Amino acid sequence: MAALVSSLSDRYDFVIIDAPPLVVAADALTLGKITDGILLVARLGVVDYTNAAAAREALKCSCQTVLGVVANSVPSENRPYSSFHSQSQDNLDTTVVSSR
Repeated sequence: MAALVSSLSDRYDFVIIDAPPLVVAADALTLGKITDGILLVARLGVVDYTNAAAAREALKCSCQTVLGVVANSVPSENRPYSSFHSQSQDNLDTTVVSSR
């Protein structure tokens, strides 16, 4: 696996490997040792404090480099461009209604 990651890294700017959650399997911790680091992905409303703390502890104990955190499933009202999305959706709805 290390040879594959090295080969891909020579050819591409970014190599992203999707792995099972840290609290389920050790795959991410093993892969983290042969990569530049780990990018955590946390689904809001699914990852609770206990699992987040367990993941943090696993990363700390294995001396992993954490590149960042991505929060997915963020409600649209919390997105920076939600007003644009809502506006475009309103325009679409108006167009559909007026064509009837």
